[in-house]
Amino acid sequence: MIKKLIWLKEYIDINIITLNKTNIAWIIGALFVIYFFTTKVLLYDLYDFARDKDGNIVGSYQTQND
Repeated sequence: MIKKLIWLKEYIDINIITLNKTNIAWIIGALFVIYFFTTKVLLYDLYDFARDKDGNIVGSYQTQND
């Protein structure tokens, strides 16, 4: 059993370090998911400013220019 665990550990270490097509595809997929969620989803929620009918950003920190 110990030999099997040592073989499994070495197998996992070699596959993580080796950049074959599968690992490159996983890395690209992970980077795409990170990019998509940080730019398309989270930033729209974080920067969803209220706008008036002219398209100007309306915020509580801005003064009114009447």
